[in-house]
Amino acid sequence: YYLRAGHIAGNDATLASLSVSAGTLSPEFDAEVTDYAVEVPVGTTSVTVSATSSDPLASVEGTGEIDVSSGSATATVTVTAEDGTTLEYTINITVAKNNDASLLNLTVSAGILNPFFDSNVLEYSVLLMAGTTSVTVTAIANDGNASVSGDGEIDMSSGSTTATIVVTAEDGTTTATYTIEFTVFTGIEDDQGSLMRVYPTVSDGYFQVDFAGKQPGMIRVIDLTGRLVLNRNADSNIETIHLDQPGVYLFRLDSGD
Repeated sequence: YYLRAGHIAGNDATLASLSVSAGTLSPEFDAEVTDYAVEVPVGTTSVTVSATSSDPLASVEGTGEIDVSSGSATATVTVTAEDGTTLEYTINITVAKNNDASLLNLTVSAGILNPFFDSNVLEYSVLLMAGTTSVTVTAIANDGNASVSGDGEIDMSSGSTTATIVVTAEDGTTTATYTIEFTVFTGIEDDQGSLMRVYPTVSDGYFQVDFAGKQPGMIRVIDLTGRLVLNRNADSNIETIHLDQPGVYLFRLDSGD
């Protein structure tokens, strides 16, 4: 009698382990579960998939670096048992959407934002020169995938208006609202209705202060940051004021009467 021993090829096509370099598999890995999902952090462009077969004689394909620069991808890991039996595991990979709804920059074509732009500051005001009929607001989102509405040309024919700029983050739910209150500056009148005045309202730096027959008094000039840039007593009924720096200024006149 002759006995001949042979090798029986294994048919185990399961995985002993399955992991990703970013995020967490959902559900948790189980050799009997073949479908998974994973969300990776904002900005992730590639994910490495690693897998080990239960049978060391089985082969594994589909692991390695997976490109997710488009925002999503599906990794298919195929295990081939020694006898040719196959089993596929799939991982649906999604890159998380950005929730950044802030602005990188906010500018106006005329006037000066008060306060100066800060992405964390949502409310601003701007004084515009007399005669201004429109102003352009330019807003740039911090995240290029966020959307911005409410910027562009703003009609100022009424003399005052509020521009509302809404930034919607890539995730579609997170928003931030920035507002700019515009006022067209038409001149200076004192609170007692006198004829004291400052002219012209638009100048190359030289202004005339007319006390309109009243006793000359104190002239104060304030910039849009609230800083006192000039404080002096007038020597005559019509005084010439010179300001070196371009900008928008507020004048306060107090007669000597």
